[in-house]
Parts: sequence; C-alpha cells; structure tokens
Amino acid sequence: MRRTLVSTAVLAAIVLTGCGSPDANETDPAEVRRTTNATPTAQGDEQQEEAASATPSPSDLPTVDWDNYDDGLQAKLEGYTASKNCDGITGEIQKAKGESGQADLIGYLEAAGAAAGCS
Repeated sequence: MRRTLVSTAVLAAIVLTGCGSPDANETDPAEVRRTTNATPTAQGDEQQEEAASATPSPSDLPTVDWDNYDDGLQAKLEGYTASKNCDGITGEIQKAKGESGQADLIGYLEAAGAAAGCS
C-alpha cells in the first residue's frame, strides 16, 4: 500500500509540473517558422512593387545635347534605362570614356545606371 501511495504521489507531481509536455510559456517551433516566413506587411509589399515598377524617366536624367550624337543613341539609351539593362549602360559608359568631349553623355549614363539600379 505504501508503494502505491508513493508511486501515485510521484506520478501526480510529474503530471502537475508538466514534465514531458511543452510549457505554456514556451514557443512552438512550428509557430516560430510560420511567423518568421510570413509574407511582408502591406506597406512592404507596396514598397517592393513600387521599386520594381519604378522606371526612371528621361526627364529625371541630366540634360544632353543629343544633336551632338548619332541618331538613335538617345532612344537606345532610354531603352537601356527603362529595361534596366546594366550591361548596355556600362558598355556605353566605357565607349564614352574612350572619347573626348563626352562629359555630358557620361553624366547622363552614370545617372541612368544609378536610376536603373546598376552598381
């Protein structure tokens, strides 16, 4: 009888202390994963969409006297900027740096690259 009473007391102590079961104050690892991987806030979504869709406007870039350059260059560079073609912009910067008197074009291209998100 004494053994039964001691066993019952030990069992009651284990059950009452919650040994072997998650504490109510502990965080469920599955819940942590769900909240950690949650989608961004609505404001974050708006900022991401705005950044992704923000196409630099040619009017935001430095002024260039396009009459001093080949026909079609302005349209080509605006296309590179709008499509965020960093390779195209970088290539044009290298070409312009290889020629004298291209400061306005280089400034335009560098601003276009920055606006397009090129590094």
